[in-house]
Amino acid sequence: MKTTILTYCQDAIEAHRIHDVLGEQGIMSILQDENISSIIPCPAFEIPILVYEEDLEKAKEILRDLFPEKMVDEDSINYI
Repeated sequence: MKTTILTYCQDAIEAHRIHDVLGEQGIMSILQDENISSIIPCPAFEIPILVYEEDLEKAKEILRDLFPEKMVDEDSINYI
């Protein structure tokens, strides 16, 4: 199964909150590069939250309802 980026978080606490809520709704998510952002806390090392492509729409709904400030679209992601 293929994964895609749902959103980015600035720290592990925020990332785990979203990860836990998604899990409660039956959506598996992956916190990528979580340890790096803890060691080097700067915007370049934000934590991407990945979900399976088939869960993306449901995950976006949850994010929109509970964490609207974390909504991103493809045009706003400017990471290398």
